Amino acid sequence: MAWRAGSYAFAHRDPCDRHILATAEALRLPLVTADKELTKAAHSIGVPVVW
Repeated sequence: MAWRAGSYAFAHRDPCDRHILATAEALRLPLVTADKELTKAAHSIGVPVVW
């Protein structure tokens, strides 16, 4: 997960959010967030967002 989280090429810099996003991507789960930056990042890699 750490490698995947560190490899994203988007501007969202929060390391915890990157790990949450990497986990959602790896497990093919939707991401539940109201964070606009994290939503943009999720959409950029194809992770669905609920909220």
